[in-house]
Amino acid sequence: MMFWCTSFLLVFFGANPILAIDNLRVVYQWNQLSYNYETESDKFAALDSGAYIPANNVPMGIEVVGRRIFITIPRWKRGVPASLAYISHTGEVNSPTLKPYPNWEAHQSENDSAIPEIVSPFRLRADRCGHLWVLDSGMANILEPEYQNSVPPSIIVFDLNDDSIVRR
Repeated sequence: MMFWCTSFLLVFFGANPILAIDNLRVVYQWNQLSYNYETESDKFAALDSGAYIPANNVPMGIEVVGRRIFITIPRWKRGVPASLAYISHTGEVNSPTLKPYPNWEAHQSENDSAIPEIVSPFRLRADRCGHLWVLDSGMANILEPEYQNSVPPSIIVFDLNDDSIVRR
């Protein structure tokens, strides 16, 4: 197994993988993802209720568009308050808080039986026309016993100029 991994690194990075790694630079890093709740009491309420479990928030997809970096955080386990978020690319803060995209309401359900507008995005891509294409699996809690297939998979297209949904 070690032979194959080493061979892959040599092929992927060329003859000297150390030189390729030296060119990498950490811009942002988190021990745990955090979100920009409107108030600290909102954040503590989410922590107390289990709506926000920091350890269950794992970034999966990323897309850079202008000064925004979009990040998908699939709802593989409970406790993901916003499954599509962004940060402003300023480089000033090492671990910036995530802002739900397009807003908090798109990720919240009205009650326990309602389904949020954005369930569990996995991949995303921006195009030249100013649209953000988001692949939403529609499945929540797939790593938990109470697995839910909330809605059929969908592609959501956002207009990046006004952050509205163009098509689903």
